[in-house]
Amino acid sequence: MYSAAECIAVAIKFGPAIVLMDIGLPGKNGIDLAKEPSEICPGVRIIGVSGFSDRDIVGRAPAAGFSDYLLKPVLPAKLKGAVDPSAQSLATNIRRVYACFARSTSQKTWPDRP
Repeated sequence: MYSAAECIAVAIKFGPAIVLMDIGLPGKNGIDLAKEPSEICPGVRIIGVSGFSDRDIVGRAPAAGFSDYLLKPVLPAKLKGAVDPSAQSLATNIRRVYACFARSTSQKTWPDRP
């Protein structure tokens, strides 16, 4: 599990198209943190994955930037259903992902994968 600060560092470094975010994070809760990846990489799809089923928390998720909210334990089919629309649109958004990466680093080329 990442802390809130580590989540932001990972978003800056990798410019993700999809973020699976828990609500119970060290340092800041996922509801309050959700808008930060969206500001770093506009268009990022944030999917909440949490054991919190409190109506107040779940009700705040859409306004915070979550595109979906899954309660733990998550069945693989539910996770696939939440992620698939993002995965399908990834090919059309690759320029946006690259632009986010280029803005967040001094590197102008995509890094080699390990």
